[in-house]
Amino acid sequence: MGPIADWTRFGRDVAAELGGLWRASPHHWDEAVVVEHPDGHRIMLEPDRTGERIYAHGELPNGADNVRGIRHEISVRADRGPAALAADITRRLLPGYCKDLAAAQKFLREKEQTARARARKVRQLTGALTGDVRTPAHLKCDQWTTISWYTPGAAVREHRIAVLGDGSRAELTLAALPFPLVKEICELLARHERAAAKPSSGAGRTGGRAA
Repeated sequence: MGPIADWTRFGRDVAAELGGLWRASPHHWDEAVVVEHPDGHRIMLEPDRTGERIYAHGELPNGADNVRGIRHEISVRADRGPAALAADITRRLLPGYCKDLAAAQKFLREKEQTARARARKVRQLTGALTGDVRTPAHLKCDQWTTISWYTPGAAVREHRIAVLGDGSRAELTLAALPFPLVKEICELLARHERAAAKPSSGAGRTGGRAA
C-alpha cells in the first residue's frame, strides 16, 4: 500500500473498522481526515513527512484546563492499512485518550454549571442596581464576572462588584462614598458577622438525665 490517495475514503475505512457510530469527516488539510464519534471522540489522521507512517492524534476539547498540554498520539506504518490502524487505535490510543476525554468533558460541564449559577446572581444584582450598570467584557473571565455602575453627581464615581465562581461570593469596591453611608455599611457588616458567629440554639446542650 503506497501513500494515501483518498484521505476521506481512508478515514471511512478506519471508521468502519472501529465499528459502532464512528464516522469520518474531512479535515481542512488535504492530506488529513478526522475520525469522530458522537460522544465527543475526535481522532485526526495525518501522514508524516515521508508519507510512510500515519499519525493518529486524539483531540481534547478547548477550555479543559485540567488536561491542558496532555497529548495522545500513536503512529503506524501506512502500508499496514485501515484495519491495522483501527486495531492500534483501539489498543494503544483509546484507553488513555478516553480517560482524559471523560475528565475534560466533566470539567467543562462543571465549568458551564458554575457559569450559569454566577450569571443568575449577576442578573439579580444588575436588576437591583440603578444608574449606568454594565458588565464590561474586558473584566470578565471564567472565574468571575465584574459589574460596574456609576454614581452621577459633581464627580462621577465608578463602583464595582466582582461576582466570583458560582456566585456564592463577591468582592465589592465602592468609590468616594459619604461617611454616613460608609458607617451604615460597616454596621451592616458587623451585624452579619455577629449573626454568623452566634452559636445555634441547640449548641452545648447534652441529652439524658443526671445520675
